[in-house]
Amino acid sequence: MARPTKFSAGARQRFLEAIAGAAFPEVAARHAGWSPRTYYRYRAGSSVAQRAFREAVEAAEARLELGLGVVAARAAYQDPRLALQVLAKRFPERWGRQAQLRAPGEGAAAQSQPTREVVLDPALLDEVAARLLEAARRERGRGQVGPDSIERFEDRGPRRGSPDEGGTP
Repeated sequence: MARPTKFSAGARQRFLEAIAGAAFPEVAARHAGWSPRTYYRYRAGSSVAQRAFREAVEAAEARLELGLGVVAARAAYQDPRLALQVLAKRFPERWGRQAQLRAPGEGAAAQSQPTREVVLDPALLDEVAARLLEAARRERGRGQVGPDSIERFEDRGPRRGSPDEGGTP
């Protein structure tokens, strides 16, 4: 008499439920009563039942990925750090650690896009700084803001650690 198969409908269902719950395949296999090696053998099999099982596993993994992707995308709208992580994983060529910053005119993609150069009048910077300081004063409820407050934005020479003082930048 032959040994009963472990590839029963109940075991397959337990495995698929575990995968849908984000379990690793090896853990899901143990939950179904299989060794990890047996799971990989079933998944690689060529019988009709094994092909159907493989397709069911792939569908369950796809549903899991889509569901968790939606959750991560929604959370990324609330947390900028998470948004950067999602962008780095989804678009590594533009947002990953290895992404290269290119100045206008560098690379084929940059040449195909027109560049816009912004030129600021230095006199305008004093006015912008005064307006920003005034807005900050209103926010904090502090006293008058005048030209004396702007002096903290002026260049006061080399800073500690700058190359001009012999330090490292």
